Order: sequence, then C-alpha cells, then structure tokens
Amino acid sequence: MALGLAACGGGGPDPQEDPQAALTSAFDALKEAEGITMTVSVRSDTGSIQAMSEGSLSEEDAQKVLDSSITITGRNETDPEKAQAEMSIDMAGIDDALEMKFIGTTMYLRGAVRDIMELFGGNPDDADRFVADGETAGIDWARPAVEGEWLKIEGLDELGKQFVGAADMDRTAAQQQEALNELSNLIERNAKAEAGDKEGPGDHLIVTLDVRDFYDGFQEIAGSLGAMMTAGLPPAAELPDEDVVFDLWIDDDFVQQMELDFLQFADFEGADIPEGVEQAALRLTFEEFDDEVEAPEDATTVDSQELSRLFGGMGSPGGGTPGDQPTDICEQLKGAPPEVIEQSAEECPELQPN
Repeated sequence: MALGLAACGGGGPDPQEDPQAALTSAFDALKEAEGITMTVSVRSDTGSIQAMSEGSLSEEDAQKVLDSSITITGRNETDPEKAQAEMSIDMAGIDDALEMKFIGTTMYLRGAVRDIMELFGGNPDDADRFVADGETAGIDWARPAVEGEWLKIEGLDELGKQFVGAADMDRTAAQQQEALNELSNLIERNAKAEAGDKEGPGDHLIVTLDVRDFYDGFQEIAGSLGAMMTAGLPPAAELPDEDVVFDLWIDDDFVQQMELDFLQFADFEGADIPEGVEQAALRLTFEEFDDEVEAPEDATTVDSQELSRLFGGMGSPGGGTPGDQPTDICEQLKGAPPEVIEQSAEECPELQPN
C-alpha cells in the first residue's frame, strides 16, 4: 500500500480544492514512476513505547526503537534482468546497520554484525567462532561477513526456488508489476479523501478506507503473485467492519508523507491498547528515484550452494542437520485456508478438497 501512495512530481489537482482528484492523480502517476525511495519509521515517544511493551522495555531500549528506520528504494522494472532495488536499516542509532542491494538476479549484502550483536547483548565470541568454523570449512566469506564487508550472492532465482517453491518463482515480473498496479487501483477505488489542516510537508489529506473491502481485494491481488503470498492470512470476514483513516501530505503532485495513527484502533471491538500509550503512528516518507542502484566494489562472492546448505542446516558454516522449515510449497501450504490452497490446484492436487 505504501508504494501505491507515491506519485511523481508535477502539476496536478489542488489537494485542498479537489482532494479526491489529487489522490487519484497520485495513483495514476505511480504507474509511470521510474522509481521511489520510501523510509519507514515510528512516530511516538519513549513513554508510549514502554507502555506498548507493557514494561518489558527500558527507556533506553524504547529510544532505540525511535532511532530506527527502514529505507527502501526500487525502480519500476518488469524485466527481472533489469530489476534494481536496495534497502538500508538504521538500527538504534547505528546508521546502515544492514544494507541489501538487488541488481538483476544478484544480491549484495552487508551488516554491522559486531555492532548489532553488542546492541542485542550477544556474545562477541560467537562472531569469532562463526569465522573460525567458516574458515575451517573453507568458506572464505565468513570473515568478510562478520567484519561488515559487502557480500555478493548470484543466482537468486535458482536459490529462491529451493525455499519459496518453484511454482511461485516461475511467476513473471510482468505479472507482479500488473498486480502492483491493480493494488494501486484498488486503493484508489476504495479510498475517500478530504482536505485536512495538519501541518506537514505539503497539503494535508485525510484518507479513509473500508478495512474489509480493501483486504478482500488485496487477497485476490496477492494470490495472483503465488499462493505463498496469502498463506496464513485470515478471511476478510474475520476483520472488524470498520474504516481506517490515515493522513497524507501532497506537494507538487508528489506524496511526501503518510501516517497511520494506531490509536484509532482503540475504538475497534476487541482492541487492546495498553494504558499510557499517548502517541503511536507509522510514518512513511517518499522521494522520487530516477538514478541507478550501483553495485558495491570489491564484494566477496558467496557460493549459492554453500548458502543453500547453510540455510538448510542449523546455521553453522560447517553444516548441520536439516531445519524444520519445509522447502516444498505443498508442505508449506498444509493447514492454510481452503481459498489459498485452491490457488495451487495444479502444483498440489493432493491438498485439494474432494
């Protein structure tokens, strides 16, 4: 939904005079956008974060949540060989604690492993042990990984088949882009916009969505990307029959910021928001991206087969017994709702109802 709220800059309807047309213009512009950079963060205060954790977080830990964010950049490409995206996570004041870049079917990855371990109270000896075990096993990327250097993993399409399921990996990028456009259309059809007066980076809009109508359409669209996209999701009838409101700021026909205030859910039947939560919102900010995602220099290449064995074991570079997570799509779908299972009738006929 967040990407659907982004629009390219340019002259469009005045959000204050015609908010509905301004919202529609933003969705239409999405389909022509070269790319978008989106940053996700939490707008709250330490007291509210502590209250939401029901006392499990200290004030210092609550501040770490507020000092964290995720930035995602992607180009609007339908050809997987031309796909470009990157993600950066700022974690508790650690800038770029985790970074990933996707260029075609190659992924680049780096993480501030030692800083992250210290942040979460980990034992630094575990990192050194990982390096020692890896070097003993002949894995030359173990040390660069722990030292925060870039790793290069090629053949994501083949690697993904082992963990997601070949049926889902064979979906074309064109189908995925079409689904994203349909999601944008779905929000546009169901959203009602009115002019607001909150201060922010542009003209303020108050946007209302019917939860069930949006969710029902979302399930259909997500299902078109493969059964695993909807596995485990509850039916729309189980959601509250309510409206959800979010704030939007548009400047020069470009969505600058979106906020979803979680306190509105306190009025929903069965909602349980702890006492003491005075401010809690999800904030998304947007920028247009018309550049290229650049591959890092001097990245250490990771053998995808080694990585496959590592993920399939207990997490030790030296090997291990197979994990409990099934890699076959039919195994993953066992116990999923009937409507989800039906989407994989060809791949998993044994799961279909008689």
